[in-house]
Amino acid sequence: MGVLKEKLEWTAPIYSIERTDPLMGGELGVNNRQAQQLANRTQVLRALLSAQHSPEGAHVLTQDDVAEDAGIAESKLALSTSTGSIYARVEAALGSVNALMGLINNSQGAEGTPFNAIYQALLLSWEFGAQGYAFDLFNKAFSLLPEVSLPVLETIAGDDSVDVESTEGIEVGDVFLLDANGAMYTVAAILTENRMLLDRELDVDLKNSGRFVKTTWAVSEGSAHADAGTVYITEPVHVEATRDKSRLFICHATGNLFTVDYRIEEDSEWRPAGYVRSELAEGLAYTVYEVSTNGAPFELRITAATSADIDHLCVMPAASDVQLGMVRVPEARGDFAITRFGALYDAKYGGTEFRIASDPDMAHILANPVFSESFGNATVWDFNSLVHKQYTFELGTTYYWQVRQCTVEGEWSEWSLVSVYTPSGAN
Repeated sequence: MGVLKEKLEWTAPIYSIERTDPLMGGELGVNNRQAQQLANRTQVLRALLSAQHSPEGAHVLTQDDVAEDAGIAESKLALSTSTGSIYARVEAALGSVNALMGLINNSQGAEGTPFNAIYQALLLSWEFGAQGYAFDLFNKAFSLLPEVSLPVLETIAGDDSVDVESTEGIEVGDVFLLDANGAMYTVAAILTENRMLLDRELDVDLKNSGRFVKTTWAVSEGSAHADAGTVYITEPVHVEATRDKSRLFICHATGNLFTVDYRIEEDSEWRPAGYVRSELAEGLAYTVYEVSTNGAPFELRITAATSADIDHLCVMPAASDVQLGMVRVPEARGDFAITRFGALYDAKYGGTEFRIASDPDMAHILANPVFSESFGNATVWDFNSLVHKQYTFELGTTYYWQVRQCTVEGEWSEWSLVSVYTPSGAN
């Protein structure tokens, strides 16, 4: 049986067999001419299809290939954007993505250099700086709560021992709460790798349920809720060793009440912390307690006397001095309302200064009212009426303003960001 010898060529036009053509087969026979021509075209198309993508998946078919080999006008294949331009844009986008990934990798994790270095330096400053601070912002990065949650395997009411998943990392003297009943227990001895002796008998039977934890508050990302009677026990806190006293600041919703106890490390006796004061700021309440530790590490036990919503906790040395540069920058909001005053929670309010301008660059100052501490904390956060008494605003005119605050020691904050005010009603 004979076969056609196909060639890699584009044959045009296709021959049309005439009535007068003699019937003839073979390689040059007229009966095989059309089939030969079409077979050749098929080989060209097959070659183009094979060349369309490289083994790596890259597109290599060009307009010139099709126009030259298949006889198709290049104008009919023209693209609105050249493939070269598309490739360049894709490469540029990939470069941007890689650069962004590099920034992300450098800002997180143990190997992240810029952000992680700042973060580590901040922690070291808090712990070993001129004033040591300890915060619980209710996230894993800044917490006074050790990540301890011991699943209970079995307890027997009336027994003072308990089986847990593991006693690894547990030490004699550690204080826990049993979340099944909220009762507090101290570890008296480690008996085995799965059993520990408690300071008193249990009053519940549990099997594969319940946990030993450090708090029965409902902790979420950024805040905590405490039902009345629930407890929070910190890890050992160590602020500056040269200070005899430390203070606990609880930032919470108004109307919430707490009792606070503390104990010095390796001392089983809990002592009541001294109440210092409560004050309102930024729509929240700050309640301050003081403990005498002589610079030794200490644990805090905070019990919610009422249902409470807690924004954060802060422990710091009990210092009467305000460090230079510690006054926080206030936030300017709306019609001369401001928030966020304080020099790390223990500054006394000394005064507020506004500056009002006709331009966003604050180059043309129209007024510069200053209010001293004589106005008291009751009006610190709403200066609307005071500013309007000092300056008359024109309806429909846009004004730009900034604010800064100082302590009674005369330490000023930086100016706030510029806020915009356009009066639309009675002045």
